[in-house]
Amino acid sequence: MDWAGRTEDARPPTVDFECAEPWEVEIQDAVACFSRSEDQQLFGRYVGRLVYRSAGRQPRVTLRPPQPVPLPPDLDCITLWVYGNNWAWVPDRSTPQVALSVLLRSAAGAAVRVPLGSVNWKEWWLMHRRLTPDQRAAIGREGVCEGLEISGGRNPEDRLLFLGNL
Repeated sequence: MDWAGRTEDARPPTVDFECAEPWEVEIQDAVACFSRSEDQQLFGRYVGRLVYRSAGRQPRVTLRPPQPVPLPPDLDCITLWVYGNNWAWVPDRSTPQVALSVLLRSAAGAAVRVPLGSVNWKEWWLMHRRLTPDQRAAIGREGVCEGLEISGGRNPEDRLLFLGNL
């Protein structure tokens, strides 16, 4: 990023990890720890650091901010910077690809899950997903971000992901 002269994000983030308030970690068939970190810095001083491993057949980790984060009223896509832990073209059975989704909720209480894709790189990468018309309609103009979901981490040993601006 330094080499490319990219020292700040193209748009102000809706979520970053500069705040010291801890995020809640919910687990299913998994063990996980999430904290802010100065490792693998991207923009600002901190990124999110997730350490995770499997503890069952269907591992899932859900990260929730201290409070739901209001979304811009004209939201039409989601982007998330992620520092991954495997290469797609070099399969590593000890580090399966995980899937990331963003969890949104409308003012009326409708839950909207936006799958971003699978992590298959070992560098910073900007995951991007345009919302469908149905997702935009479901969220409305006063939606919130309730968290991030990481699934498929069937690795028995600890693995790391770093999360940047959302």
